[in-house]
This record gives sequence, C-alpha cells and structure tokens, in this order.
Amino acid sequence: MNKTRMEIQSFPYHLQGPSVCLIGLLIALFGGLMLFMAWTEPDRFIGMPVGYPVGACLYGALALVAFTAIFIMARAWATQRHGERQIRFEEDRVLLPKNPFSNQIISIPYRTIRSVNQQSASRAAMRFIVIKHAAGHTQIADFGFETKAAFEMVFEALRKRVG
Repeated sequence: MNKTRMEIQSFPYHLQGPSVCLIGLLIALFGGLMLFMAWTEPDRFIGMPVGYPVGACLYGALALVAFTAIFIMARAWATQRHGERQIRFEEDRVLLPKNPFSNQIISIPYRTIRSVNQQSASRAAMRFIVIKHAAGHTQIADFGFETKAAFEMVFEALRKRVG
C-alpha cells in the first residue's frame, strides 16, 4: 500500500500587537474605573456598605490586579514577538506552543485526535480551534495569527491530517 506523505508545514503563532493593545486598553479602562470607584465610594463595594477602608482596599485590589495583568501581557508580547513560536504540522503529529509565557511545546499525535472544531467566544469576535484528543482538549486562539486566512489554513490543514 503506497501512502501519500503529507508535507511538513509551519505557521507563525504569536501575540499580535493590535490585539494586545486592544485587550490592554480594555483592562486599563477597568482598572481606571476601579480607582475612580475607590475614590468616590471608599466606604462601599459594588453598592454594599462595607466601611471606609475596606471598600477602597477592595477596589484598589481589583485595580492592582488589572494593572498587573497589563504588565504581564505586555511582557509576554515583548518576549515572544521576535521568537520562533509556531504551529508545526509534521508527518505524524502537530506541535503547538504551550502559551505565550512558556517555550514548552505540546505534541499531539494525529492518531489520538478525536475531533477538530471551531468555536466562537460568546459576544466576542474571537474564535478558537478546539482539538479533542486522548490527553484532553487543546485550543488554538485566532489572535495568535497575523490574518484570519492563516487561522483558516491551520484549521483546514489540521482537519485534512486528522481525516
């Protein structure tokens, strides 16, 4: 039996600057709102009376979490934007970068993949490729690609290899 060999393909996959900026702006607005609420309602938290320092501290903690998230996201973008993060289709498996904060590679053999589907985040323009396999499920977000066409190419290449 002569089996046709699939060519090895790779697609760059890293955080995109405009996406990072948009998400960072939304988180910054939330953090700013929390600081505003700490200033205007220091004795309340989400409308409930909790006492003077407690309300301000709770709002301040949420603002701190928001600004820390922005810092972590900007650092992840800066460290991996010139890196070689990619989704790589090999003859018998697909290799995926784990996440923007790690260089660990996820290897999923095609024979263990049960299904490949697309999923949209509710009320958002984000889409994911969901790979269900023997070890669980893995998602590939569309904001890691430079274009929507590259996202679709990865989805089709994966479906073709899984059968």
